[in-house]
Formats: sequence, C-alpha cells, structure tokens
Amino acid sequence: MPARTLVITYGLFDDRLVIYASSSLGLTRTTVAANRLQVERLVSAFEQAIAHSDHLSFQNTGGSLAITPIEKLTATADTLVFVRDPAFSGVPFGALMSGNNHCLIQDHAVVVTPSLSSYLRALHTRTTTSGALLSVGNSLAFERSDSLASLPAAESEAKEIAAMYPSRAMLLGPDATKERVVGALPYCDAAHFAVHANAGLGEAMPPHLILTRTADDEGKLTGAEIAALPLHDVRTVVLAGCRTAISSPETSGTYTIVDAFLVAGAGSVVGTLWEVEDAPTREMSIMFHRELRKGSSPAEALRTTQMEMIRRAVAPRVWAALQLYGSGK
Repeated sequence: MPARTLVITYGLFDDRLVIYASSSLGLTRTTVAANRLQVERLVSAFEQAIAHSDHLSFQNTGGSLAITPIEKLTATADTLVFVRDPAFSGVPFGALMSGNNHCLIQDHAVVVTPSLSSYLRALHTRTTTSGALLSVGNSLAFERSDSLASLPAAESEAKEIAAMYPSRAMLLGPDATKERVVGALPYCDAAHFAVHANAGLGEAMPPHLILTRTADDEGKLTGAEIAALPLHDVRTVVLAGCRTAISSPETSGTYTIVDAFLVAGAGSVVGTLWEVEDAPTREMSIMFHRELRKGSSPAEALRTTQMEMIRRAVAPRVWAALQLYGSGK
C-alpha cells in the first residue's frame, strides 16, 4: 500500500455499517450502529441535497456515517481510496464533508476503485506524463435524424484539449466511428470522449458510448466491447458524457462504461455520476488536461480542478459530477 494512502471499504448489513480502513500501517475496523434503511435514506438525502443545491442539508448529511466515524484516520492521509459498494455507488466521495467543514477533495486526493485487488493491480500502470492523446468529439454532428442533439461545443472542447498534446489523433463528427476509435485507443497515453453516452436500459441496451453511425455499424461502443480491448498502455481516460460512471437499475451486473475501461487495463478513468452541463464540464475537462500536461497525476489533476470550482463558489451539483476511478496515478 502506498504511504499516506487510506483505502476505505464499506460493509452494509441489516443492523450495522462496518468501515474497514487499510493503510501501510495495517487494517482497522469500525462499526456504526445504523441499519440498512437508515444508510440508504442518508445517501439519498445527500444526493438530493446536491441535486437541489440545498446547502444546509448538504452539510448535515455529507459525512455523518461514511466519514465521521473514521475521521482521525483520514486526517493523516493524502489520498483516500474508496472501494465502491452498491449502497454508495452514486455518491460523489470528494463532496463528502469532514469535521472542519471542508469537502474531502479540499484536503485529499480522492479515488474510487471497484475492489482493493483491482486498485493494487492498477498501481502498476505507467506514471510518465501523457504525450499522445486520442480526442473524440461531437460524434453526432452529421446524424441530424437522431433524437440526440449535435454537440458543437464538444467538438471545440476536443480540439482545444488535443492542442495541448505533442502527439494527438482527433476523431470529430463523421470520423468518430466505432471502427476508428477502437483502432486508435490502444496506441494513446490518454483519451478524451466529448460525446453522448447511455447508461443502458436492460440486457437489450447495455451502457455504451454513442459514436458516429455508418452504413455497417450503429455506432454504439458497449461496455463489453471496451472491456475486450488491450488498453494496458492507456494511462488516463476522460468520459465527459452524461452518467458514464453508473448504469441504470435495469442493467445491474453489466459493465458501466468506466468499469469497462478499467477492466481493459486503463490506469485511471474520469467518469460522471449524473447528467452534466455542457459549458462547465467543458471548462473542467480543459483544466484537468492542462494539469495532466504539467505533470500532475490524474488524482491530483482532478483535485486541482475541483478545488478551483469550489474557490469560484460553483455548486457541488456541477463539480462533484466528475469522479476518478482506478489507480489515480
């Protein structure tokens, strides 16, 4: 385990919440007397407080069960790694509140991982500054018959981010086909997707990225197709579409788009927890890549970006939508 890193695992039972905290110094176990219904209600209240910009409720619900019982342990850590639990799958962990009335992201880098073993495996990914980028944007620009809107702002986002990298491939509009994306992904250090995404609607429609349709292909790059790609050389992926880090209840058991990239071998993936606004997501994406190019780790880059949003008094429903998964390196 890396020094000054705390890995937090939740075990939710019918009559208690157990919090396991692992670090290079060992493992601690903390039990909280709270039943499953209480935890689920608190999580729901926190998510609703963010959605409705209810500042008082946000402060009251932001850390009482998830963080407060282990606050002394988190105080000595630079990085907090949360092992995802179904009860907390939609929680923006960086927005949880500590006892000093700070969001966690203000005092720690925050990473989410599917499991402790996958986090430890992900630590072996490369840590060199990303130099080669695949930038994909506005894949529906020429699909006027589609019910989804064209994303001209996403195209400019993809271009501006690509300009930061010494080596880049841009797939915009009609070029953003599944065949070309799949062919280019294994050869980049970083990838940015400014495209529509779908969290899925059951087995017939698994979570997928929406790319440009061709005569031979619908343009849907599914989680299963992503997971099968050889992406062990990809350090960072940014999925700037809506709800790329979650799947709908009907698709439980299938890969989220974020999970699929991690299974394929990508080191760190930035995903979104809910519907995101175009303009602020564009601004945060650009800031994130700018920090990456300065040499920051993905975890540091997202923390710097979100702290700048907090400094500007931007609502958590905007900045907390982005969450980092994987190694954070």
